[in-house]
Amino acid sequence: MFVPEAHLKDSIIEILLTEEQSISKLHRELCSRGGKIHKLVLTGYLQSLSDMGILKEKSIPPSKVYSVAAAHTRNIYGIVGDTVSMCSPKRDRDPMVLYTLQNLFHRHVFRFEIARSGANVCRDAVEADRKSLQETRKLVSKQGIKVPPNEPAYTLADEHAGERYANIYSSILEDIVLEITSSIALRKSTKQTLLTP
Repeated sequence: MFVPEAHLKDSIIEILLTEEQSISKLHRELCSRGGKIHKLVLTGYLQSLSDMGILKEKSIPPSKVYSVAAAHTRNIYGIVGDTVSMCSPKRDRDPMVLYTLQNLFHRHVFRFEIARSGANVCRDAVEADRKSLQETRKLVSKQGIKVPPNEPAYTLADEHAGERYANIYSSILEDIVLEITSSIALRKSTKQTLLTP
């Protein structure tokens, strides 16, 4: 269900990822999803998203047409997977993806989320117990993400993971922030941090 206050931006991006749309067409689509937003309010909101670089605005008289800016078409899983691949030795990529996602989300990570990041479930992964799995499923489902039936979720069992991955995790977060804000060129050095054996 569409909740304007909480999910307007996400709903707009989701719709515009399929095709660019005029304000009128986008307004009809949001209303068909149960949203109640005045067209003038939507117009101002779209302009703000365009000013922030999240959307691209194009004039096709007599309308304006909006689409998602290239920097905002990637999801968190792809960004984490790509960044981990650049910053980690191959042998550490699978546990590093899990470590990064569990620390970003503060929860267990579903197998499909690990796969969407281009990784596999590593041997140090521990499957969530039934109660934790239900809580995680409920949380993710509330965000409109469909969780496949019988989908397991994991955390990293390695008790030394924090010590081992802390530096690389920090480097990954820096790279993610710079990438999603298109600010990588502002960095003085492009030296990548790798885990030590």
